[in-house]
Amino acid sequence: MEALYNNSDYNSISENLKPKQFFKYFPKEIFGSEIKNGLYTIKNRLYALLDFKWVQYNSEDRLTVLSVDIDNSHDTMMYQDYNLPQPTWIIQTDKGFQYHWALKSAVMLQGYNKKKLTKLVRDILNKLVALLDGDYNAIGLNRVFRSPLNNRTWFTGNEVELKEFYDLPTPKDEWFEKVLGRINKQKNLFGASYGSEYDFNSMTVGDGRNCALFDVLRYWAYDEAKQGTYSEFDLVRKAEVLNYDFKYPMKEKEVMGIVKSIDYFIENKFNKGYYMALSEEERKKVAKENGKKSGAKRSKEAETKILTALNTMEAYEIKVTIRALAERSGTSVNTVRKYLEKIGYKK
Repeated sequence: MEALYNNSDYNSISENLKPKQFFKYFPKEIFGSEIKNGLYTIKNRLYALLDFKWVQYNSEDRLTVLSVDIDNSHDTMMYQDYNLPQPTWIIQTDKGFQYHWALKSAVMLQGYNKKKLTKLVRDILNKLVALLDGDYNAIGLNRVFRSPLNNRTWFTGNEVELKEFYDLPTPKDEWFEKVLGRINKQKNLFGASYGSEYDFNSMTVGDGRNCALFDVLRYWAYDEAKQGTYSEFDLVRKAEVLNYDFKYPMKEKEVMGIVKSIDYFIENKFNKGYYMALSEEERKKVAKENGKKSGAKRSKEAETKILTALNTMEAYEIKVTIRALAERSGTSVNTVRKYLEKIGYKK
């Protein structure tokens, strides 16, 4: 990294950097971790930059930084070979380095043009990673990268415009096949296609996106765990890729809730040998029984809510109707109707 040390343009090294220098480049609340692939939490921007070694760049609807992770080179000045703008900061890693270009004006991924802008930014990131032979597992609009304050960082402050990356060369088909082949594996533990019953491209609000994402993502995670290649980092990446396949992507907090649920199961159940010790038929049987137990538990909870609401309405002489009872108990009309038939209630 000798070339970088001697470059006078990089006048600030990590020891001299302050959190406020980076405030405008990060969300007010930052998702990150002190340990790679460790427990990720959310902290206020100041404390996140001070405490976390790995932080999430950008947010769900605001893009401020373009980032590339390069693991197979220590030539930190290689951006000059491709006539790329000077990075705002460069971070040294164990295997190489990371380029981070901060935008002069943030790109707001909102409104009617969100899909168009998202596609444009992802296209730029794909081309940057392909051009620099970067880590294609770290492509994403809101990826987790190293924190500039808790890693060896060279800061120039040079900000860029998105249009400076419009003329990047298009990667060859072989590159896309390699990337998509790694991310979009199609078979789960049981040999069935992941989520074959879901059409992500047509799903919008109210179409069961949560269930679809959870279903496809968990089978993918089980398969990775069985092969010994599972990591929370890859799970988050897979979740992002799947989420952007929806016609209208889910909110980041919803996606991360699903990720945390699956990761907890993998770490506390799957990886401790419970599922690994079962045959394919035994796993199917366990999954079926778990589904029955989960359904029975939900039914019991709903019936308790309905009975409580029914007793309250009768005690206060409130007119009991199926719709009113459903609204008061927070359950569906069909569930109320079935329960009243079950207990033989007539009013």
